[in-house]
Amino acid sequence: SALEVNEQGVIGENADGKTLFEAETVINALGMKPVSSTSNELRFCAPEFYDIGISGNSTIAKAVCEGHYAALNIGR
Repeated sequence: SALEVNEQGVIGENADGKTLFEAETVINALGMKPVSSTSNELRFCAPEFYDIGISGNSTIAKAVCEGHYAALNIGR
């Protein structure tokens, strides 16, 4: 499971212990229902943050489209 997102990447943990997964970009893509509490916790951990499909009336097609355009804007 993911424990922390920091400037170096993501720190994860499994039965073998903790591991740093180096990354410049981190995407949290979990679940089928919006979890705004998690979104709010992560909002300020990076210079860029995009909520994809978080609205209650979003469809999978809308979320995929939002994700596509957000990915195109990363680092602009």
